[in-house]
Amino acid sequence: MPIHAQPPYRQVPYEKQTAKFSAGNRLQSIGWSFKGLVWFVSHTHAFWIQALLCAAIMGFASTLPGMTSTDWALLAMSAGLIFVTECLNTAIEIVVDRISTEFHDLSGLAKDVAAGAVMIAVIVALVIASIVIVPKLG
Repeated sequence: MPIHAQPPYRQVPYEKQTAKFSAGNRLQSIGWSFKGLVWFVSHTHAFWIQALLCAAIMGFASTLPGMTSTDWALLAMSAGLIFVTECLNTAIEIVVDRISTEFHDLSGLAKDVAAGAVMIAVIVALVIASIVIVPKLG
């Protein structure tokens, strides 16, 4: 199922991309970043499922004695890794769908590899959560 972005999305000319530093341009870039993040959060169901699971794990961890700031940092970075890879996966899906909505083996492969990156991030996060949480259950 193709993902439909809300127009108008911008294309910045190359000359503007290589222009000298400008605070106004940086603020505009931050605005575009927030626009993309808002779109991602409001249109991606996988984000909400992953956010709910991360919140459940963090909530459970908050009940455990002996959680250190390092433990919390590891859990937070693990959750962040999942969200970053999901965001990149979504961007890849959008670009592939933008190029063509027709089926092509390479398009499917690109999407599968990007989804595989999310799976790796989830597995790594679960391993880290297990390393942090399991010893505190005893």
